[in-house]
Amino acid sequence: MNRAPSSFFGKSFAILRSICLTFALCAAMVAGSPAQTFTTLTNIPGYDQFSVFSPLIQGTDGNFYGTALDFSGGYGSVYRVAATGTLTILYNFCTQPNCTDGAEPTTNPLVLGTDGNFYGVTYYGGATCASSGIGLGCGTVFKMTPSGVLTVLHSFDGTDGNNPTWLIQSSGGNFFGTASNGGSGSICVDGCGTIFKMTPHGTVTTLHSFNFSDGWIPTGLVQATDGKLYGTTTYGGANYAFICGPYGLQYNCGTVSKQREFLRHNALFPIRQRQHLPDHSARHA
Repeated sequence: MNRAPSSFFGKSFAILRSICLTFALCAAMVAGSPAQTFTTLTNIPGYDQFSVFSPLIQGTDGNFYGTALDFSGGYGSVYRVAATGTLTILYNFCTQPNCTDGAEPTTNPLVLGTDGNFYGVTYYGGATCASSGIGLGCGTVFKMTPSGVLTVLHSFDGTDGNNPTWLIQSSGGNFFGTASNGGSGSICVDGCGTIFKMTPHGTVTTLHSFNFSDGWIPTGLVQATDGKLYGTTTYGGANYAFICGPYGLQYNCGTVSKQREFLRHNALFPIRQRQHLPDHSARHA
């Protein structure tokens, strides 16, 4: 039976031999791998340094789909890229008066539904609601076919959520998502956000309204192997302390007893709050 080296030099030799064998194995793997080539498939025109794009997803047809948002003036688009690089703009949001078809798709990836269609949310648009802040609706959930036919499944009204940011499809076929504002929470002036459920036909049920102590601005959901939904919130919780203004922040601090100056004054700005929205009336005059 072989015995491990007992001396310092014997141990060092064994470690060195192991390192050399590992390095040789890695070198052989690299040498045997084909050369990697980076190829630019396409360039998306009409967007600048202020633009943001969602991660791509692949449809059942083999093409890639994503959303783009131009903060310098546009209201967002859904596009398709073929494996050959052919780019097709499938839909431009806010082509309907008052953006009833949605405005500003979020940067989260589209959801490929079990029916082969794509589902997503827009931060603004839909039926108008008082708490949207810009008069263009509180956001939508939409369905889009691979050919670009868009259907608004739900328009948020503030009570069921405001500014949706996330959507997933569960193993049961229903959709679940979060809205960063809205709901029945009284601590935040425009609500602290919601978790909602939506059937494939667009019937929405509010599952939970946050009220700061349990979170504010939910950021996403994931369905775990136990079938339950898990997620996080950007702010809030039992140990959170914050300032009551200035900077135009819209929430009610009156019922929060523990207050102190927060070190990062900009840490409470709402997610993706638009500072200067173009005059929409000029687009449809």
